[in-house]
Amino acid sequence: MGKTTIYTILVALGFLIIIFLILNPGNFLKVGQSGIQISDTTSVSRIEIYGRDTIFLVRKVPGQWILNGKYKANLISVHNFLFCFQKMTIRGISKNLELNDHDTSSVRIKIFAGKRKYFFRFYPANGNNLLHREGSKKIYSVELSGADADKLSKVFSDNPDNWRDRTIIDLLPDEIFMVKVLHPHSLNEDFVIRMENKIPLLFESDGKTRIPDQIVDHEKLLMYVSYFINIFYDYSIQDDLPAGYSFAESPDYIITIIPVSADSVKMAVFKFFKDNKVDIFKAGIKLNDNPQILVTRYIAIDLILRKKSDFFKR
Repeated sequence: MGKTTIYTILVALGFLIIIFLILNPGNFLKVGQSGIQISDTTSVSRIEIYGRDTIFLVRKVPGQWILNGKYKANLISVHNFLFCFQKMTIRGISKNLELNDHDTSSVRIKIFAGKRKYFFRFYPANGNNLLHREGSKKIYSVELSGADADKLSKVFSDNPDNWRDRTIIDLLPDEIFMVKVLHPHSLNEDFVIRMENKIPLLFESDGKTRIPDQIVDHEKLLMYVSYFINIFYDYSIQDDLPAGYSFAESPDYIITIIPVSADSVKMAVFKFFKDNKVDIFKAGIKLNDNPQILVTRYIAIDLILRKKSDFFKR
């Protein structure tokens, strides 16, 4: 085979490779090369998302993020967000698309990692997710391998409720110092449980008058203080309730949990109504006198809704 033939073959192969790369940019241009990858997400200390609502996430200590300056953030949501910026792949590139920065479906994303700053705008374009890094003329069509097309829209959500840790209380018995339960509609059923030497003791609502052991079922007390694990809510009421739904004006229970080494939690529990009938599957909660109502499944809290007489021997 002559030199001319070899040269012709090499030129032809090079031409074919160039055509392939132009038609399939996602197969050779890695996310890191595009400038949209954040390889070291452990250095990320702040995330901001601007859309219909505003999300501010600040990392206080490793493993703890604060949402909008006052709420504990959901670590799974934060992890998913950072994971996307490590694993997103590029489907295609465009330099000619005209995107509207005022598009209400798009969100602006700011990520602060050490001394580096990443500013993006994300456009959920009917399953063809587009990402533009500020200052660049390129717009990338991106995807998350193995995930549905709308996955990125959910991960980059501008809804604060999707970022908030929905855990209300999660304590083992040894982590509880005191529980106080008030019944606004039945004051004689109020009580206090105090842990002393890891043993729960039952008191009247003043927290001083101990109820005699002879009438107390201590096994029920032990069971009760074990029910404060993984108590959560499902969603918060952002606007007005849908037609036909309402909450009771006053709570049936006001439960205050004082941990051994954490801030106390005060839960006011309200009946939830649907078409003027009590919804036996849901309940409303107000935390720490905050006016916002959280909706939880009744089954998630029913074991801690107790009266003083429930702990008496039968």
